Amino acid sequence: MYNLRMSGHILVLDFKIGGNGMQVGIRAIWNGFKILIIFAGCTAMFYYGILFVIDEYQGDERFEEPEGNAIKVFDQDSGDDFSFRERLLHLWLHGE
Repeated sequence: MYNLRMSGHILVLDFKIGGNGMQVGIRAIWNGFKILIIFAGCTAMFYYGILFVIDEYQGDERFEEPEGNAIKVFDQDSGDDFSFRERLLHLWLHGE
């Protein structure tokens, strides 16, 4: 494998060639494979979690026109045509 030793003020790293080299390579591949499996599992959990949230909110129809006694807040077809400047001035003066 490797050996750490000090030579004066310098740290020396000696590698052994042969012997356990094959086992070290297989261990590194196995550790990389374990990390890949964990990453794929977390990615799949995130993906299916997002799909679950999308399915939960699929029936939420907030943007349909109100029915019954509800009042429409903004009527674009009204006879009053205000310019952008007039609307902005109204917002600044009245806050609504």
